[in-house]
Amino acid sequence: MKALLKVFLLLISTQATHAIEVWHTETVWAGMGQCSAHFSFDGGGLDDALHDLRVEATLTDESGAARGEIELHVDEIGGSSVARYASDIVEGEELCGYLILTVTSATAQADGKTVDLLATRQLRAREFRPNSIRIGAP
Repeated sequence: MKALLKVFLLLISTQATHAIEVWHTETVWAGMGQCSAHFSFDGGGLDDALHDLRVEATLTDESGAARGEIELHVDEIGGSSVARYASDIVEGEELCGYLILTVTSATAQADGKTVDLLATRQLRAREFRPNSIRIGAP
């Protein structure tokens, strides 16, 4: 019995925490001095769906000057291959140009309870590097 308890405790302590990954997919000129920034989320490691995912971030430019704040929102993510990916788009003039986003808050609802995704380390940034596209023969 003691050996079984040790194995059980070892399994619990080594169980990986599944994380949601977030990355900046693209920013495009939206006209009238505005830019539109697209963010993607991957909840592939989540066994159960999370609801009302909210990620707040501050924006700074390369010099460290504050440019504003954004909030990303996703209704549901994870729990199945159908709900593995989600995205959100935010718009504003502060989004034009190169920015550094610092996530200040990330929460979601699980089983009717609010989960702090930063405290539980369930949110990770994914560095995104797009593929090159060539037109015509190489």
